Amino acid sequence: MFDQRDQETIEQKLEELEKTTRKGNYKWTRAAFDRKELFLEKLTAFRELKGCIFYAVYHETKEYTTLTALTIAKAVLAKTNRSEEDYQVNIIVDVLSRSDAQKVRNQLKLLKIHYRVIKGLKDEQSTFLRLADSMAGFLRDCQEGKTYTTPHLKHLEQAALVIEV
Repeated sequence: MFDQRDQETIEQKLEELEKTTRKGNYKWTRAAFDRKELFLEKLTAFRELKGCIFYAVYHETKEYTTLTALTIAKAVLAKTNRSEEDYQVNIIVDVLSRSDAQKVRNQLKLLKIHYRVIKGLKDEQSTFLRLADSMAGFLRDCQEGKTYTTPHLKHLEQAALVIEV
């Protein structure tokens, strides 16, 4: 989460990162291993995203929509001053149906999260969704105990680029 006026600059830098690492628009599972590693190494130096990538891990549940809303709420609260009432966030979720968007909307209202818009897009439509997809794939690999992830996760956490909520 960051100021909207910085969004275009960060998007351009993320697109450049995708090009230079040759990760491109590939889904994490389809990207070549060397490209994944280079992407993670270069992402660690991406200071504009410090404190902006939040994640949560849930086990043995199918409550995707509810837990998506809960994770969004945790991330928003971690990023904003809890006493602030004047913030608003734009929420974009990968392939979110209208009915699921309404469920997320309802959950966020209950959690008193202020949002401007909630919508679903496909990851090819947004650099930020491709980043989220890559991080989700990487963090899934972490949960599965893939050995390449340990040093990268440590570096990303030390740089405060990924934060578990």
